[in-house]
Amino acid sequence: MANLLYKNGYPFSDCLVETIDECKSMIANDEACSIIVDGKVGLGKSNNGVQILKVYQGSPIIYKYQYAIGGKDFLRKIKVCYEKGIKVIIYDEAGDFSSRSALSKPNRDLQRFFDICRALGILMIIILPHFKNLDKILIESAIPQVLVHISGRTGQEYNDFSLYSLDQMYYMKDRIMRRNIQPAMAYSVTSPCARGHCLRLSEKEAKELKDISNKGKLDLLPDSDEIVDDLFDYKGISKEVGKSLTWVRNKIKELELKPKRIFERRNYYNKEDLLLLERQ
Repeated sequence: MANLLYKNGYPFSDCLVETIDECKSMIANDEACSIIVDGKVGLGKSNNGVQILKVYQGSPIIYKYQYAIGGKDFLRKIKVCYEKGIKVIIYDEAGDFSSRSALSKPNRDLQRFFDICRALGILMIIILPHFKNLDKILIESAIPQVLVHISGRTGQEYNDFSLYSLDQMYYMKDRIMRRNIQPAMAYSVTSPCARGHCLRLSEKEAKELKDISNKGKLDLLPDSDEIVDDLFDYKGISKEVGKSLTWVRNKIKELELKPKRIFERRNYYNKEDLLLLERQ
């Protein structure tokens, strides 16, 4: 597949180029700014995220520093980006927001990630299945300035996207919550600021992206003995809540939580216990 640029010299339509320029100005003025890329699986969210990053910094992406899979990977890589003077990073939630019972923690983490990026003058590109997963307070705090919704895919050459402003995100989120409309219908309650197309990455770049994405997701899989029947032992809880094993043991004792199952001398706790510990 040929990887050509549009006549404007970029891999996507002018409207997205102008949006990136606006984000650069906001970052330079120490204003709140991040870009959300959402859409169904397989339409090219990661593709668009990488293309946006490349245009923003004017050079190819360095995957080992700039493409973070999940929150823990993000915290490792954001430090390296700062040390190396890199000014843009991708946070691929990679399932962080997939558990309804754990939505509060990823949103708290996202607030923290954004605060770090803002302090360091780094643009964060956030890849999500659907922007509805963001807490309303994050939108009210003007953390995401623009939504790039991947709406379709045309052949193997490019995908289609729609741009929505912060105000439109707030409006769509409100409609989902108050009027109980289906999330997929949210994009139809208001017209986007602009529509455009984004070219696919070259075959070499696409393979590199796929390899780093697959590796990151495999690294997120728990050891086979850490989860039994959707239950979590101390080590599993420690990974989920981002706390030490000592902290987990002490909190479970303090809260007087009883194990839901004991298997091979290990205590296992359920999702309700996990949610309670996340709130501590």
